[in-house]
This record gives sequence, structure tokens and C-alpha cells, in this order.
Amino acid sequence: MTIELFDILSYDTTKATGVLDIGEVYQSIATLVTPSRPAGKYEVSFAFTWALASANKSAYMRWQLNGLGWNEFHKESNDATDVYARYYGFPYDFAAGVNTLEFEARKEDSQAGQFDITFLDLIIKRVGA
Repeated sequence: MTIELFDILSYDTTKATGVLDIGEVYQSIATLVTPSRPAGKYEVSFAFTWALASANKSAYMRWQLNGLGWNEFHKESNDATDVYARYYGFPYDFAAGVNTLEFEARKEDSQAGQFDITFLDLIIKRVGA
């Protein structure tokens, strides 16, 4: 029996585009749910661009992997016309089964200008046994 490379490695992804006028309460931007996958070493990552039409106000984002608790970060917009790009990735040892990566966002308060996420990619890929 021949084993093909992609019988061992997997690449699961989902995308959100044009998420406009995000409010002050966390809202789901995208959720990636993989098919059942074998145990192994995976790389979990997300990349996105965003803009907040306010100076000195913050955009808040958070992600959660398999319901293990939220990881929050925020960035204060320096200028009302700035657009930011972010990438974050890390290795993770998964047990066999389905995996879920969630991403949510909100703006600081009602005084903050329009908060948009232009695109978001969520990725879980197997990189080793």
C-alpha cells in the first residue's frame, strides 16, 4: 500500500472578508472546525487586516482553540486612516479528533470610529507526527 503525502499532512482553513462596522461587544468573525484528524504536531495560525477610524481608541481581538480559554490582544489605532496587518502562528500538539479555532473582535467603545476587518484567514495544518 502506498502512502501519499496528504494522507499524513492536512491543511484546513476558513476565510472571512469584508466584516464591516464591528461593535463594542465581541462578535464572531470566523470559526474553523476541522474534520476528525489524527494526533500529531500542527501549526495553528491566523492572518488578518483591520482598520479603526479613530485615533487613540483600541480594537480588541481574541482567539480560542478547542474551548481552552480566550487569548485577548488589542491595539490602539495611531491614526484614523491607518490599516494594520497581523500574522500569528504557533505549534500545537493535538490529540486525535475534531479541532476548533474561533476568532472574535470588538472596538473599545461607542466613541470609537468604524472598525472593519478586511480579511481574516484561520489555518490549522499538520506538520508532523
